[in-house]
Amino acid sequence: MGKIVSRSKMLGSLLVIVIVAGLMAFFAEPEQALIEFIGWRLFQADVTARGEVRSGQAQLHYQIFGKGKPVVLLHGGASLSEIFMGQIPELSRHFRVITTDSRGQGRSSRGVLSLTYHTLSADVFQVMDSLGVPKADVVGWSDGGITGLVMTLEHPERIGKLVAISANRTPEGISSGPDSEFDHVPGFISWLAYRLSSPHPEKWQTLQDELVALWTTLPQIRLSDLAEIANPVLLIAGEHDIVSIPHLQEMQNAIPDSRLAIVRDAGHDLLIWHSRELNDVILGFLQEPASNENPD
Repeated sequence: MGKIVSRSKMLGSLLVIVIVAGLMAFFAEPEQALIEFIGWRLFQADVTARGEVRSGQAQLHYQIFGKGKPVVLLHGGASLSEIFMGQIPELSRHFRVITTDSRGQGRSSRGVLSLTYHTLSADVFQVMDSLGVPKADVVGWSDGGITGLVMTLEHPERIGKLVAISANRTPEGISSGPDSEFDHVPGFISWLAYRLSSPHPEKWQTLQDELVALWTTLPQIRLSDLAEIANPVLLIAGEHDIVSIPHLQEMQNAIPDSRLAIVRDAGHDLLIWHSRELNDVILGFLQEPASNENPD
Protein backbone atom coordinates (compact mmCIF):
# COMPACT_ATOMS: atom_id res chain seq x y z
CA MET A 1 0.00 0.00 0.00
CA GLY A 2 1.20 3.52 -0.75
CA LYS A 3 2.74 5.63 1.97
CA ILE A 4 0.44 7.79 4.06
CA VAL A 5 0.79 11.47 3.23
CA SER A 6 1.46 14.09 5.88
CA ARG A 7 -1.06 16.29 7.63
CA SER A 8 0.39 19.31 5.84
CA LYS A 9 -0.46 17.74 2.45
CA MET A 10 -4.00 17.08 3.69
CA LEU A 11 -4.38 20.72 4.71
CA GLY A 12 -2.95 21.76 1.36
CA SER A 13 -5.60 19.63 -0.34
CA LEU A 14 -8.29 21.35 1.68
CA LEU A 15 -6.91 24.73 0.65
CA VAL A 16 -7.26 23.73 -3.00
CA ILE A 17 -10.88 22.73 -2.38
CA VAL A 18 -11.76 25.97 -0.62
CA ILE A 19 -10.11 28.20 -3.24
CA VAL A 20 -11.59 26.33 -6.20
CA ALA A 21 -15.05 26.31 -4.63
CA GLY A 22 -14.74 30.00 -3.84
CA LEU A 23 -13.82 30.85 -7.42
CA MET A 24 -16.73 28.82 -8.73
CA ALA A 25 -19.02 30.63 -6.34
CA PHE A 26 -17.68 33.96 -7.63
CA PHE A 27 -18.14 33.21 -11.32
CA ALA A 28 -21.39 31.23 -11.14
CA GLU A 29 -24.14 30.55 -8.65
CA PRO A 30 -23.08 27.45 -6.68
CA GLU A 31 -25.26 24.63 -5.52
CA GLN A 32 -25.50 24.02 -1.80
CA ALA A 33 -23.52 20.82 -2.39
CA LEU A 34 -20.31 22.87 -2.72
CA ILE A 35 -20.71 24.37 0.73
CA GLU A 36 -21.79 21.05 2.19
CA PHE A 37 -18.70 19.32 0.78
CA ILE A 38 -16.30 21.81 2.33
CA GLY A 39 -17.95 21.47 5.74
CA TRP A 40 -18.09 17.69 5.43
CA ARG A 41 -14.43 17.45 4.40
CA LEU A 42 -13.23 19.77 7.15
CA PHE A 43 -15.20 18.35 10.05
CA GLN A 44 -16.63 14.89 9.45
CA ALA A 45 -15.10 13.18 6.42
CA ASP A 46 -14.61 9.46 6.96
CA VAL A 47 -11.16 9.25 5.36
CA THR A 48 -10.15 5.62 5.68
CA ALA A 49 -6.75 6.13 4.04
CA ARG A 50 -4.78 8.39 1.74
CA GLY A 51 -1.39 7.98 0.17
CA GLU A 52 0.53 7.37 -3.03
CA VAL A 53 1.00 4.35 -5.29
CA ARG A 54 3.86 3.98 -7.74
CA SER A 55 2.92 3.17 -11.32
CA GLY A 56 6.03 3.00 -13.47
CA GLN A 57 7.81 6.26 -12.71
CA ALA A 58 4.63 8.10 -11.68
CA GLN A 59 3.42 8.57 -8.12
CA LEU A 60 -0.40 8.37 -8.04
CA HIS A 61 -2.25 10.07 -5.21
CA TYR A 62 -5.32 8.29 -3.81
CA GLN A 63 -7.87 8.76 -1.04
CA ILE A 64 -10.47 6.39 0.41
CA PHE A 65 -13.76 7.41 2.01
CA GLY A 66 -16.37 5.25 3.72
CA LYS A 67 -16.77 1.51 3.88
CA GLY A 68 -18.45 -1.24 1.88
CA LYS A 69 -18.35 -2.30 -1.74
CA PRO A 70 -15.55 -0.46 -3.59
CA VAL A 71 -16.41 2.28 -6.08
CA VAL A 72 -13.58 4.01 -7.95
CA LEU A 73 -14.10 7.64 -9.03
CA LEU A 74 -12.10 8.87 -12.05
CA HIS A 75 -11.93 12.60 -12.79
CA GLY A 76 -11.65 14.32 -16.16
CA GLY A 77 -8.70 15.95 -17.87
CA ALA A 78 -7.06 19.02 -16.32
CA SER A 79 -8.82 18.46 -12.99
CA LEU A 80 -8.37 16.41 -9.83
CA SER A 81 -10.43 14.09 -7.66
CA GLU A 82 -12.10 16.97 -5.78
CA ILE A 83 -14.16 17.57 -8.92
CA PHE A 84 -16.39 14.90 -7.34
CA MET A 85 -17.02 17.18 -4.35
CA GLY A 86 -20.74 16.86 -5.00
CA GLN A 87 -20.66 13.05 -5.14
CA ILE A 88 -18.13 11.86 -2.52
CA PRO A 89 -20.18 12.68 0.60
CA GLU A 90 -23.28 10.88 -0.70
CA LEU A 91 -21.56 7.89 -2.28
CA SER A 92 -19.34 7.29 0.76
CA ARG A 93 -22.44 6.78 2.91
CA HIS A 94 -23.08 3.60 0.92
CA PHE A 95 -19.75 2.50 -0.55
CA ARG A 96 -16.00 2.41 -0.04
CA VAL A 97 -15.14 5.29 -2.36
CA ILE A 98 -11.64 5.34 -3.86
CA THR A 99 -10.47 8.47 -5.64
CA THR A 100 -7.20 8.87 -7.50
CA ASP A 101 -5.60 11.78 -9.31
CA SER A 102 -4.57 10.85 -12.86
CA ARG A 103 -0.87 10.91 -13.70
CA GLY A 104 0.45 14.43 -14.23
CA GLN A 105 -2.73 15.92 -12.75
CA GLY A 106 -3.80 16.89 -9.26
CA ARG A 107 -1.27 15.63 -6.72
CA SER A 108 0.04 12.81 -8.96
CA SER A 109 3.38 13.10 -10.73
CA ARG A 110 3.70 12.72 -14.49
CA GLY A 111 6.14 9.87 -15.06
CA VAL A 112 7.46 9.29 -18.58
CA LEU A 113 4.84 7.16 -20.36
CA SER A 114 2.73 8.66 -23.14
CA LEU A 115 -0.57 10.06 -21.95
CA THR A 116 -3.12 7.63 -23.39
CA TYR A 117 -6.29 6.06 -22.06
CA HIS A 118 -4.50 2.71 -21.99
CA THR A 119 -1.86 4.22 -19.69
CA LEU A 120 -4.53 5.81 -17.48
CA SER A 121 -6.39 2.48 -17.34
CA ALA A 122 -3.23 0.63 -16.28
CA ASP A 123 -2.61 3.27 -13.61
CA VAL A 124 -6.05 2.71 -12.05
CA PHE A 125 -5.56 -1.06 -12.00
CA GLN A 126 -2.19 -0.48 -10.32
CA VAL A 127 -3.91 1.56 -7.59
CA MET A 128 -6.52 -1.17 -7.18
CA ASP A 129 -3.80 -3.84 -6.94
CA SER A 130 -1.89 -1.86 -4.34
CA LEU A 131 -5.03 -1.43 -2.25
CA GLY A 132 -6.01 -5.11 -2.58
CA VAL A 133 -9.14 -4.40 -4.64
CA PRO A 134 -9.64 -7.21 -7.19
CA LYS A 135 -12.91 -5.79 -8.55
CA ALA A 136 -14.82 -2.51 -8.27
CA ASP A 137 -17.60 -0.46 -9.75
CA VAL A 138 -16.26 2.56 -11.64
CA VAL A 139 -17.73 6.05 -11.97
CA GLY A 140 -15.81 8.24 -14.42
CA TRP A 141 -16.40 11.71 -15.79
CA SER A 142 -15.13 12.90 -19.19
CA ASP A 143 -11.59 11.47 -19.53
CA GLY A 144 -12.39 9.37 -16.46
CA GLY A 145 -15.45 7.95 -18.19
CA ILE A 146 -13.38 7.07 -21.25
CA THR A 147 -10.78 5.46 -18.99
CA GLY A 148 -13.59 3.45 -17.39
CA LEU A 149 -14.69 2.21 -20.82
CA VAL A 150 -11.12 1.18 -21.66
CA MET A 151 -10.76 -0.60 -18.29
CA THR A 152 -13.99 -2.49 -18.97
CA LEU A 153 -12.81 -3.51 -22.44
CA GLU A 154 -9.37 -4.58 -21.25
CA HIS A 155 -10.29 -6.34 -17.99
CA PRO A 156 -14.07 -6.81 -17.76
CA GLU A 157 -13.65 -9.33 -14.93
CA ARG A 158 -12.30 -6.56 -12.70
CA ILE A 159 -15.19 -4.17 -13.28
CA GLY A 160 -18.62 -4.56 -11.75
CA LYS A 161 -20.78 -1.73 -13.05
CA LEU A 162 -19.58 1.25 -15.05
CA VAL A 163 -20.99 4.77 -14.94
CA ALA A 164 -19.49 6.80 -17.80
CA ILE A 165 -20.41 10.49 -17.56
CA SER A 166 -19.83 12.76 -20.56
CA ALA A 167 -17.60 10.18 -22.25
CA ASN A 168 -17.08 9.87 -26.01
CA ARG A 169 -15.77 6.86 -27.97
CA THR A 170 -14.00 8.90 -30.69
CA PRO A 171 -12.91 12.54 -31.00
CA GLU A 172 -15.73 13.09 -33.50
CA GLY A 173 -18.19 12.69 -30.65
CA ILE A 174 -17.16 16.07 -29.24
CA SER A 175 -19.30 18.92 -30.57
CA SER A 176 -16.71 21.63 -29.77
CA GLY A 177 -12.96 21.85 -30.38
CA PRO A 178 -10.66 19.86 -28.10
CA ASP A 179 -8.98 23.00 -26.75
CA SER A 180 -12.27 24.71 -25.86
CA GLU A 181 -12.06 23.47 -22.29
CA PHE A 182 -9.19 25.91 -21.69
CA ASP A 183 -10.87 28.97 -23.23
CA HIS A 184 -13.14 30.00 -20.37
CA VAL A 185 -13.27 30.51 -16.63
CA PRO A 186 -13.17 26.76 -15.70
CA GLY A 187 -9.87 26.63 -17.58
CA PHE A 188 -8.53 29.29 -15.23
CA ILE A 189 -9.80 27.32 -12.25
CA SER A 190 -8.08 24.18 -13.59
CA TRP A 191 -4.84 26.15 -13.89
CA LEU A 192 -5.08 27.47 -10.36
CA ALA A 193 -5.90 24.06 -8.87
CA TYR A 194 -2.96 22.59 -10.77
CA ARG A 195 -0.60 25.28 -9.52
CA LEU A 196 -1.69 24.67 -5.93
CA SER A 197 -1.68 20.87 -5.94
CA SER A 198 0.81 19.58 -8.52
CA PRO A 199 4.27 18.28 -7.56
CA HIS A 200 5.51 20.03 -10.73
CA PRO A 201 3.36 23.20 -11.06
CA GLU A 202 5.62 24.67 -13.75
CA LYS A 203 4.43 22.05 -16.27
CA TRP A 204 0.87 23.32 -16.80
CA GLN A 205 1.46 24.27 -20.43
CA THR A 206 3.01 20.87 -21.11
CA LEU A 207 -0.03 19.15 -19.60
CA GLN A 208 -2.38 21.33 -21.62
CA ASP A 209 -0.55 20.48 -24.85
CA GLU A 210 -0.61 16.76 -23.99
CA LEU A 211 -4.32 16.81 -23.21
CA VAL A 212 -5.22 18.63 -26.44
CA ALA A 213 -3.19 16.04 -28.38
CA LEU A 214 -4.95 13.25 -26.47
CA TRP A 215 -8.43 14.65 -27.14
CA THR A 216 -7.63 15.26 -30.82
CA THR A 217 -6.54 11.68 -31.56
CA LEU A 218 -8.17 9.47 -28.91
CA PRO A 219 -10.13 7.50 -27.96
CA GLN A 220 -10.68 5.22 -30.92
CA ILE A 221 -13.25 2.76 -29.57
CA ARG A 222 -15.18 0.88 -32.24
CA LEU A 223 -18.87 0.10 -31.94
CA SER A 224 -17.95 -3.55 -32.37
CA ASP A 225 -15.74 -3.23 -29.27
CA LEU A 226 -18.61 -1.76 -27.26
CA ALA A 227 -20.82 -4.64 -28.41
CA GLU A 228 -18.51 -7.03 -26.54
CA ILE A 229 -19.10 -5.36 -23.16
CA ALA A 230 -21.23 -7.59 -20.92
CA ASN A 231 -20.97 -5.40 -17.81
CA PRO A 232 -23.90 -3.18 -16.84
CA VAL A 233 -23.16 0.34 -18.12
CA LEU A 234 -24.87 3.64 -17.43
CA LEU A 235 -24.04 6.50 -19.81
CA ILE A 236 -24.85 9.98 -18.51
CA ALA A 237 -24.53 13.40 -20.10
CA GLY A 238 -25.89 16.89 -19.80
CA GLU A 239 -28.51 18.10 -22.24
CA HIS A 240 -26.01 20.74 -23.43
CA ASP A 241 -22.87 18.63 -23.00
CA ILE A 242 -19.86 18.92 -25.31
CA VAL A 243 -20.41 15.22 -26.13
CA SER A 244 -23.17 15.01 -28.71
CA ILE A 245 -26.37 13.19 -27.79
CA PRO A 246 -26.54 11.21 -31.09
CA HIS A 247 -22.99 9.99 -30.40
CA LEU A 248 -24.06 8.77 -26.96
CA GLN A 249 -27.21 7.16 -28.33
CA GLU A 250 -25.02 5.27 -30.81
CA MET A 251 -22.86 4.06 -27.92
CA GLN A 252 -25.88 3.04 -25.87
CA ASN A 253 -27.32 1.08 -28.76
CA ALA A 254 -24.04 -0.80 -29.16
CA ILE A 255 -23.55 -1.84 -25.51
CA PRO A 256 -25.92 -4.75 -24.74
CA ASP A 257 -26.62 -4.08 -21.03
CA SER A 258 -26.67 -0.30 -21.02
CA ARG A 259 -28.87 2.72 -20.56
CA LEU A 260 -28.53 6.43 -21.25
CA ALA A 261 -29.58 9.22 -18.88
CA ILE A 262 -29.66 12.85 -20.02
CA VAL A 263 -29.67 15.53 -17.30
CA ARG A 264 -31.87 18.40 -18.43
CA ASP A 265 -30.46 21.94 -18.60
CA ALA A 266 -26.98 20.60 -17.73
CA GLY A 267 -23.67 20.96 -19.53
CA HIS A 268 -20.31 19.25 -19.25
CA ASP A 269 -19.97 20.50 -15.66
CA LEU A 270 -23.05 18.61 -14.44
CA LEU A 271 -21.00 17.03 -11.62
CA ILE A 272 -21.02 20.35 -9.80
CA TRP A 273 -24.11 22.26 -10.80
CA HIS A 274 -26.51 19.30 -10.99
CA SER A 275 -24.96 17.13 -8.30
CA ARG A 276 -28.12 16.09 -6.48
CA GLU A 277 -29.93 14.93 -9.60
CA LEU A 278 -26.78 13.19 -10.80
CA ASN A 279 -26.28 11.46 -7.44
CA ASP A 280 -29.81 10.07 -7.52
CA VAL A 281 -29.20 8.57 -10.97
CA ILE A 282 -25.81 7.11 -10.01
CA LEU A 283 -26.98 5.66 -6.70
CA GLY A 284 -30.09 4.15 -8.27
CA PHE A 285 -27.93 2.35 -10.82
CA LEU A 286 -25.19 1.19 -8.44
CA GLN A 287 -27.62 -0.07 -5.80
CA GLU A 288 -29.78 -1.92 -8.30
CA PRO A 289 -28.99 -5.67 -8.36
CA ALA A 290 -27.17 -6.66 -11.53
CA SER A 291 -28.88 -9.18 -13.81
CA ASN A 292 -26.37 -11.83 -12.73
CA GLU A 293 -26.75 -11.08 -9.00
CA ASN A 294 -29.35 -12.11 -6.49
CA PRO A 295 -31.00 -9.25 -4.59
CA ASP A 296 -30.24 -9.07 -0.87
